[in-house]
Amino acid sequence: MSSPSARQTPKLIAGIFLAIGLILLGVAGWFAEKKFTVMNSWPTVEAEVLESEVTSYEDSDNNTLYKAQFRFRYTVDGRTYDTRTDNGYGTSFHSWMQAKVDRLPPGSRHRLHYNPADPEDIEYNASYNLEFFGIPLFCGGMGLIFALVGVASFRKRDYSRCPACGLYVAPGQSSCPNCGAPLPSH
Repeated sequence: MSSPSARQTPKLIAGIFLAIGLILLGVAGWFAEKKFTVMNSWPTVEAEVLESEVTSYEDSDNNTLYKAQFRFRYTVDGRTYDTRTDNGYGTSFHSWMQAKVDRLPPGSRHRLHYNPADPEDIEYNASYNLEFFGIPLFCGGMGLIFALVGVASFRKRDYSRCPACGLYVAPGQSSCPNCGAPLPSH
């Protein structure tokens, strides 16, 4: 006969998947709320692009990653700001970052969102696009997958237990390999 802890292991794993899924969905909601706050509450200002360039750095595995970095000048309430920012992440695709930089060449003008409590806190790419909402979409998608796997695992396991000993049994078996009890046909 299987031990009670062996019978609980699949439910524990299903519970872990469900918990990870719910945590990821919560993280997605938190990030989405922050992004919507920028879109709906932060004012916009016309800014001049002073610098735009692709920079590189090495990660902990010595891989070269690239970022798009920018410098903007803009005026809020009569005060002029000169603020640097970047796209927020690195990638090994130099051409991808170069395309971002090419869309904002020095001397061009661009609308950006700024934090009214701290005008040096800016978002140059705040719009309803995949890049700006990428983290909440990724976390939400992964959270949904994990949660669905967890829920499906709970449901699946309930249909394949031996009623006598509680051991999980493979579909199509007529008797339990652990205790020999006959299994109901589904």
